[in-house]
Amino acid sequence: MSPLFRRAFIVLGASALVVAMAFAFAWYFAGENREIRTGEVTRTGTAAIGGSFSLVDQHGVRRSEADFAGKYLLIYFGFTHCVDACPVALLSMSQALDRLPPEIAGEVQPLFITVDPARDDPAQIALYLENFHPTMVGLTGTAAEIGAAAKAYRVPFDAPKPDENGDYQVQHGTAIYLMAPDGSYLAHFDHVTPPGEIAQALQRYVEGGA
Repeated sequence: MSPLFRRAFIVLGASALVVAMAFAFAWYFAGENREIRTGEVTRTGTAAIGGSFSLVDQHGVRRSEADFAGKYLLIYFGFTHCVDACPVALLSMSQALDRLPPEIAGEVQPLFITVDPARDDPAQIALYLENFHPTMVGLTGTAAEIGAAAKAYRVPFDAPKPDENGDYQVQHGTAIYLMAPDGSYLAHFDHVTPPGEIAQALQRYVEGGA
């Protein structure tokens, strides 16, 4: 191949790569995907987030979405051995609730749903939640039950093969979801959203009767 043709192929290849990257960035930072990526507080009546679940709480009691009917749900999917996003998210949720007037906070039910049922049995979750808001309910279940709940809330997760010590970190989505009393999606926050911002949004929705 002559140097002229080689340069032409390089230019065409670089141009194609730029176009492909432009489309990729446009998709990644647009629409709902952009909202979940950036953690912007968003309200929409079309987001296919949420649904039924049947799981077991930290006291060993079977719970479903019907048990929380009439409450605003603040939901986070994580796991108790998480070393980064999970404790930050649950602490933000807890501090947000502490900043609310009691009559507003009483309308909000925080939920922690594990994506690591192999290690997170009710006793483990109960121990873990001692570090967070006293009203928080932790939920676990079989792998199939957890998978169904995560799918309903569009939460991706993947548990890698354990290391030689049996340790692993589950990769998972880090959005905190706010659901209306009727079970519909209202908004979401990133795990690093400041507690004050979450509290303001919660008060706005509750007082507005959304």
